[in-house]
Amino acid sequence: MDPPEPTSAAAAVELRLLGRPLAHVADGPVELPDGLPQRLLAVLAYRGTWIARDELGALLWPDFDVDRRRANLRRVLGRARRLPVAAGIDADRDRLRLRCANDVAIVLDDAAPAAARLAAWSGTLLEGFAADEDEPFGAWLAEERRRLAAVRRALLLRRSREVEDHDPGAASTLAAAALDLDPLDEEAVQRYMAAAARAGNEAEARNAFRAFAAALDAELGLAPLEATRALAARLERGASAAGGTAPAEAPA
Repeated sequence: MDPPEPTSAAAAVELRLLGRPLAHVADGPVELPDGLPQRLLAVLAYRGTWIARDELGALLWPDFDVDRRRANLRRVLGRARRLPVAAGIDADRDRLRLRCANDVAIVLDDAAPAAARLAAWSGTLLEGFAADEDEPFGAWLAEERRRLAAVRRALLLRRSREVEDHDPGAASTLAAAALDLDPLDEEAVQRYMAAAARAGNEAEARNAFRAFAAALDAELGLAPLEATRALAARLERGASAAGGTAPAEAPA
């Protein structure tokens, strides 16, 4: 039988998983440095649901047998119960979960507006925690960091499209942030070029195309897609119609 829903003590705790992990409690924020109890709580908070004890044991102690993993998990759970988020820990014979509000839950909430989801973003998942992909916890963390980066990219591009009509400058800033995640992201460069031009920054849009085309050729030996070249050509024609093509500016 599942435990009751969060008590007032559990509900009062908020965990920040993005950036350097923090527990926000009544007495103020408390840092959660990398360590086994903190890793256990981070995984439980991130998943937000029941997790089998054996799954957690394999994640944290892959080289031990099942009995040793279970014994270690009991000891680490005892340490975790001394941390600020302990009020939200539920346990039964075979499973654990952690009930507390956290920023990742907001970022991954498909029903929330893109602006609110982006506002919850404050950095890399579990910044300061080791992500050695040769061991299970590190591999899990590296994969979830990549997944969240992809979610952030999609949100930045979506929000850029949403605000372009009334604030093209903000739209170009959002697209530039998406492009920073991957300078070879062609959808992001297209979005930035369109928004920057609409904001009156045609020279920046043209320079973004030139920098992208050069990087794409250098890295992959490829040319931009036809749609990207067509957008660049329209910007060049606009510059010529305004009185001649301006000299290329150095890419930022």
